[in-house]
Amino acid sequence: MEQKEWEQRLDRVADRVAGSVKDGVRVLEDAYEKGKEGLKNETQSSTAEATPAAKKGSPRLGLALVALGIIWLLHSLGILDQPVFPILLIVLGVYFIARSK
Repeated sequence: MEQKEWEQRLDRVADRVAGSVKDGVRVLEDAYEKGKEGLKNETQSSTAEATPAAKKGSPRLGLALVALGIIWLLHSLGILDQPVFPILLIVLGVYFIARSK
């Protein structure tokens, strides 16, 4: 195969991985929102009872582990050699930081 064909194949794979990451982030955001609603409902119902609701932790550790897993997977697949992925990770990180404020 010529270099141009390899580059096109890598671009297609990069687009698929980026779409998968975007879908994964969307799923994580939905799960976080549902968990937040459930915790809110649980807290409201527990105020009527004597026992307080258990305090839930932040999803940041889970997101960090998912991000590290994705980085490790992309590196082991050899896809991480493309400069698009570090930029994508930086953009996602900035998005999460901006969203948390």
